[in-house]
Amino acid sequence: DASNYKGKKISNIEYQAKKICKDVLKTKLEAKMDPMNSFERRAVHNIVSTFKELETESFGEEPERYVVIRYVEK
Repeated sequence: DASNYKGKKISNIEYQAKKICKDVLKTKLEAKMDPMNSFERRAVHNIVSTFKELETESFGEEPERYVVIRYVEK
């Protein structure tokens, strides 16, 4: 892991996921993230799970599998 590449990559993905979550909460429109590997998708699912009004789902086939974040009324 040269220069903590994985750590920086996951931190960036978590930052993007939180930003998208805030946008989805505000607009109530679902958001599709860029394709990513299973490790990165898992990080997104974990972040979004901390928001009670949001849910995630993965779509597509590897290597083009992506995450959709959507608002859910409870």
